[in-house]
Amino acid sequence: MKNYVLPLAIILLSGSIFYAGFQLRDVVVNLDNQEQQPNQVETKEEPIEKGLLTLEETAAYLRISAEDLDRLTRQHTIERSKRRSFPTYEYLPFISINGEKYFQKEIVDQWIDYNVRRWYHINVDY
Repeated sequence: MKNYVLPLAIILLSGSIFYAGFQLRDVVVNLDNQEQQPNQVETKEEPIEKGLLTLEETAAYLRISAEDLDRLTRQHTIERSKRRSFPTYEYLPFISINGEKYFQKEIVDQWIDYNVRRWYHINVDY
């Protein structure tokens, strides 16, 4: 049994060195690439989410024309003014700043979700 311990230890050690060489190869290759391209800095830029979308941006998001979206918001404003209370997302919520209409993307998504569910129930019930 003693005769087999030394050769077995040598085989295990050489296997470990061989495995470590493969693991370190990728590190060395990456270091060489960084030395060859020192001016390239890796930055992961995430797109900046705007807080408010303009009428045109919202129309593009909804895939309708800006004129149709403007007509829809004017119609909703007229209908909303005739009612004392209404569900929050029955009408497309927007704010007006200096005559320009602005929409919040999350609220537009909630308006879509509300109306999809509402129309689903209407279409299923008839």
